[in-house]
Amino acid sequence: MAKMCELPNLDYFSFGNPYIGSVESFRYRISPSGEAMTAEVYLDVCYEKAQVLDREEFPIDADGLARMAEWLTEKQRVYG
Repeated sequence: MAKMCELPNLDYFSFGNPYIGSVESFRYRISPSGEAMTAEVYLDVCYEKAQVLDREEFPIDADGLARMAEWLTEKQRVYG
């Protein structure tokens, strides 16, 4: 398996910044809004043209960031 997804620290999302990352053909986008951040996974094309394969919402806190990292790791195993 390729390397695992990398994520910025919690402050990055607390300030409302979106984040897009990839590991080979596995792509993910994290969009914070209010007190939550939505993680979406897709494959091989830019987000605007992609079909979102899965989506999950997490609170913007340390537990939410840890749960999101675990969720992305599992989705990478499934789709990556």
